[in-house]
Amino acid sequence: MKLIKPLSLLMCSLVIQSCATSTKTLWVSGIKTRCSTGIQQIQCLNVHKGENLNNPDWQNFYASIEGFRFEHGYLQKIEVKEIHLDPDQFPADGSSIKYKLVRVLEKQKAIQPSMPDQNLHDIWNVISINGNVIHQASRRPSMEINLTEMRVFGNDSCNEYAGEIKSITENRIKLDDFMTTLMMCEEMEVADAFSEAISQVAFYKLEGLTLTLMNENKAELLTFLKGD
Repeated sequence: MKLIKPLSLLMCSLVIQSCATSTKTLWVSGIKTRCSTGIQQIQCLNVHKGENLNNPDWQNFYASIEGFRFEHGYLQKIEVKEIHLDPDQFPADGSSIKYKLVRVLEKQKAIQPSMPDQNLHDIWNVISINGNVIHQASRRPSMEINLTEMRVFGNDSCNEYAGEIKSITENRIKLDDFMTTLMMCEEMEVADAFSEAISQVAFYKLEGLTLTLMNENKAELLTFLKGD
């Protein structure tokens, strides 16, 4: 009997350590967005973690929630059980956390949150600056928008540059903290015009394969065509 009790305690301890659980409150928006797992593109839930929706921080939620039923157009506040799995219980390329629905706390017809268009996440080539078409392809600036890292990268037709996406909604975007290389090229007209234009960007419009960046007055600054 003296051996059984310590052994039982050890087994219980191992079970608790291998499947530690906690309870979380999530708000799930009424829309899904396209996101990347690094291997493939999937449709992610958009969630805010917390008890209320004051200053919500909507984030892509890559995992599934066992027992939860997503409903397009409905905002749901849910309680979930977060289960941390033992490394032996999930594949090397899988998640170490499993989610189970405990209960739905609230459900209401949603005013959709201001989410950026996930199709922005791509490489774009400038076709015009301030309405002036750039006919020579080799002189066209480019911009890669990375919504995962909230950064932009590219070439202004002379120098490489990188900057941060400070904020973004379904039609607004704020770019800042740009860094650039300092090469001097024979033709700087396009590079200078691009740099001046991108510093004024406040709005965007995405129509098919065309992206337009605009200033605070919604005047066109830069027009891009989606890269190949």
